[in-house]
Amino acid sequence: MHVLMLGGDLTASVGGGIGTVARTYMGAQAMHGVRIQYHTTVAAEGSRAHKARTMVQGQARFLRRLTIDPPDLLHIHIADGPSFWRKSTYARAARLAGIPVCLHGHFTSLLDLYRSSKVVRRQMIQRVFTDADVVFALSTDMQHQIGEMSNGGAHVHILHNPCPPDGFDPS
Repeated sequence: MHVLMLGGDLTASVGGGIGTVARTYMGAQAMHGVRIQYHTTVAAEGSRAHKARTMVQGQARFLRRLTIDPPDLLHIHIADGPSFWRKSTYARAARLAGIPVCLHGHFTSLLDLYRSSKVVRRQMIQRVFTDADVVFALSTDMQHQIGEMSNGGAHVHILHNPCPPDGFDPS
């Protein structure tokens, strides 16, 4: 199986939750035999111009990957704000190419955005979740949030954070 995983910049000097989860999955014994490629959607550091340039380059690389070496599954780590909107374009492109999409939620305030948005934006958020083949939530609370944002139409499962606690060396 070939999985293309999308998320934040793993080379950033400041490590985040998504990066930690992605590294854990890529190094997990359970993934033996699964080819996982990681695709950075935007640089974590640098000027706005640099980030915009890396975002456009990332989208072009992604489209090339879909045509040259399409994955069996697209696993998208999705968060709040610009991350959500940026990664929703990747999800849409994969769906149009017939590639199953898994969304892995790491957001904290997306529900607030959803509730405060006008109808069109709410429908866009809803569609991102309902178009996904599966959505992983980190908690029961997040599962309920996704349920509200998808009007009950998303296939949501709880997948607790696989990251080892601080100070634990799994090797």
